[in-house]
Amino acid sequence: MEALKQSLDLQLKQDKERAKALSQALNLLASKDPIAYQMIQAATPAPTENDRYNGPYVPGEEYEELLNYQAAQEKLWKDMDLDDGNE
Repeated sequence: MEALKQSLDLQLKQDKERAKALSQALNLLASKDPIAYQMIQAATPAPTENDRYNGPYVPGEEYEELLNYQAAQEKLWKDMDLDDGNE
């Protein structure tokens, strides 16, 4: 778990450094060629904050289906434990 936290911290630090370097490059470009800078800005999406969740997105209905399936499987396993085939 600690290694995962360190990896995430390093990734966030790298993202910040990349954004800083990109900002410096864009400022340099803006001072040398304003039209090229404006073209790049127009084609570049706004930066998004890293909200630290990179897992799959499961809609509510699908999540409920997964919970129902899990409950059904647990019931089947419980029934198997009660009936072990010995009479």
